[in-house]
Order: sequence, then C-alpha cells, then structure tokens
Amino acid sequence: MAGLDERLKADSGGVTPGLARVICRTALEMAYQPTNALLTDTLGFIPCSASEIERIAKTHGAAMEKPLEAKPLVQGRRSKKFLHLSMDGTMIPGLADPQEHRLKWHEVKVAIVEDIRGIDAPFYLASTGDAEAFGKQLINEMQSRGMDGHELAQITADGAPWIWNLADIYYPGARQLLDFYHAAEHLHQTAAALWPKEIADAWCHERLEQLKTGKLNGFFAELKRMAEEHVLNDPALDPKRLLNYFETNRNRLGYADALKNNLPIGSGVIESAGRHIVQQRLKQSGMRWSLPGAQAVLNLRTRHRNGQFEQYWENFAAA
Repeated sequence: MAGLDERLKADSGGVTPGLARVICRTALEMAYQPTNALLTDTLGFIPCSASEIERIAKTHGAAMEKPLEAKPLVQGRRSKKFLHLSMDGTMIPGLADPQEHRLKWHEVKVAIVEDIRGIDAPFYLASTGDAEAFGKQLINEMQSRGMDGHELAQITADGAPWIWNLADIYYPGARQLLDFYHAAEHLHQTAAALWPKEIADAWCHERLEQLKTGKLNGFFAELKRMAEEHVLNDPALDPKRLLNYFETNRNRLGYADALKNNLPIGSGVIESAGRHIVQQRLKQSGMRWSLPGAQAVLNLRTRHRNGQFEQYWENFAAA
C-alpha cells in the first residue's frame, strides 16, 4: 500500500491530490460536517471524517496565503490609472473566551480591485490580520499581477481610519473618495432628527446634489448654518458633529470628478464582497472561528473567486 500511496501522491492520511482538491472545493462553500455528508452521498463511500476534512482544508488554505502568480511589473504603467480599489471590514464570530465567558469577534478586512476599463476580472483579498499586515498582503498580491499600485485611479471606502491610513502609506497617488451612500446616511440621520420627513428629505436631496455637482462651497455653507442654528442632545446626531465629519473628509468628496471619469462613487461592490466572500461561509449559525482556521477558509474562497484555484492544484500536483 505504501508503494501505491507514493504512486498516487497520497499524503500521510491516504488522501490523493485529486481527492484533496474535491474536499477543499466543497469545504470552501460548506461547513465541514455537511461537506462530509455531501461527499459521502456523491462518491458512494466515506472519503474521510469531518475532522480530517477540516485538517485538509486548513492545510491547503494556509498554503494559499502567498500569491500564486508572479508576473513582472509592466513598464510604462505608472501614467495609466485604470484600477479602482475598495476596502471594508466585516465581523465574524470567534471562539469563546474561557475566562470572560463571552464570545469574541474578529474583524475580517476585505479588498476588491477592479479594472475600470472592464478588461481584467476583479480580484479579492480577505484577511484576519491587522491593518499593516493587510496592506502588505495587498501590495504583494498586486505585485504578483504585474502592478505596483501606481495604476490605482481611486480608492473608495466608508471612512474607517485604518483604510485611509493604508491609502496614505501605500497608494499616495490615488484619489480617495468617501462612499457617497455613507455620506448620504450621515446627512439623513441628522436631518431626520431635526425636521419632519418631507422637509428632511428635501434638505438632504439638495445637499446630495451639491456634492454630486461639485458645489462644495454651498454645501459647507449650509452645514455651517445648520450647526449655528440647531443643537441636539444626542452627540452622534448633532449638526456640529456632522459638519466636523465632512470637514475631516473634505478632500474625499470629489464625486463630480469621479462621475466625469466614469468612476464609482459608492462602495456597494465591497459590501457585496463582504457578504459573499466572508459572511456566507464564516457567519453561519453556530460557527466559531480561530484566526488560523478562518484565514484558511478565506484563502480558499478568494483563490477560487479570483480564478486561481485550479492553478494551485496544478502546482501542488507537479511539486
């Protein structure tokens, strides 16, 4: 049997690369126990236990941490701005704290890089690491595709400080844009706390039109007038806080230029990515994740969604 395992390239558990691929392809979509049940029904025999499926998925998921491709940087791209980057964070349940007896939560940072020309398919990155590690991973992923970050025309996000810090460090030449719908939400919440719905809606509509058409002087004049005339007991909704929020993001309100250049003004694509890359698999009922376990599944899912899943198994079998 040892000779047969060697010829079939089976691992110490007797799992061949072909079976490992099937296991990982199924486990990146489903929890480990349902994966075991589905494979048993499909294959007509029990390939391995659910715990063995978990081990295999974690092993290969961890191996997919590094970029799979290695393309040389394309010369002359520095003057071409054809990429759009969105980043966001979403929470997943972690293991229970044995001392505090409460559930821990982990943030998964997600990025999607799109070709605004529509030539290349978008690619994803998802990480349980901190912001610094995430930024380095993103740079490495781009470099593996022959890019160095100078190709970024715009970065769109909801305003989390870690995102703008990464943008300043790694992509200083890219335009930064505050998600338009996030901005609209802030405007509407304060307006709704001050006036009846009809008046609040009309006021918000005028402010959003000013943002879209680049009339920022009029926009800020109206916010300052509101802050001088109204005070709310709720600090989160107070007009002065609203004014400060937009003043902080003043250089990220270039919606008129973005629309003129056919660039997105909203971060809907990254919110969608957070759902179908992270939440659909890692936020199911009863799930609890360690950081390595979550990262392994995220690697499996992003490599598959990026069209690199089969390349990994070709490399693995060849090695």
